[in-house]
Amino acid sequence: KRLVGDYVDRKLAVTPDLLLRFVMFLSLSEFNDVMMWGAFLVAFFGLFRKDNITVGKVSSALNPRANLKVGDFVPSEDIVWVKVGHSKVIQFKERFHWVPLVAIHGHPLCPVRAVKAVLAIHRDLGSAADTPMFLWRTGGSKRVTPMTHSVFVAGFKRLVAKCGLDWSRYAGHSFRRGGATYCFNLGVSSDLIKQLGDWRSDAYLLYDETTEARRLELPRAMAQAISVGVLHHGPRLAD
Repeated sequence: KRLVGDYVDRKLAVTPDLLLRFVMFLSLSEFNDVMMWGAFLVAFFGLFRKDNITVGKVSSALNPRANLKVGDFVPSEDIVWVKVGHSKVIQFKERFHWVPLVAIHGHPLCPVRAVKAVLAIHRDLGSAADTPMFLWRTGGSKRVTPMTHSVFVAGFKRLVAKCGLDWSRYAGHSFRRGGATYCFNLGVSSDLIKQLGDWRSDAYLLYDETTEARRLELPRAMAQAISVGVLHHGPRLAD
């Protein structure tokens, strides 16, 4: 291992441009496509970990502490606040991590519209507040189960392939990495990115002292950039 080094096969990051290309292959009146699209945009704009968006390898592997539920989404006209009570760095319910998703009015990549479409399905289903947010319907069945990570990744890679790209270069983590990379290229403060993504810091977490207005700076920067057509990360100097 010393001779060959610790090579890491870094998967490519999702970009707004790639997400926009997915739209032509989705039918956003169909149950599964609405759920998948909502999961994609929440993962990208919220810098979420896979354990928050999806359940484990089987639909019964629900983690009620980590998986986002219907009651964790608090919508208003322009913002959806997402409450996270458990993650890799929140293990003992010591705090809640609030993630704002900001509307991009009139744009296909609007995360608020995508979340509200998912919530509308839950209203029709009569879902309780503790129902997993992102569901999946298998085949022509009426049976609905929580979306697994394998279903999420398979749907993602299928769309990547339809875009004529190498699906093997992407993974579920591409959304979290993509959202963070996009923010860095917009010149957003690294501390603010760390706060939104809830990464562990050796120095401090901004969460406890960050005002609502401050927390909204990052998602608003993303929304503004996409609304004016900035859909790529920019040149990469090194991997």
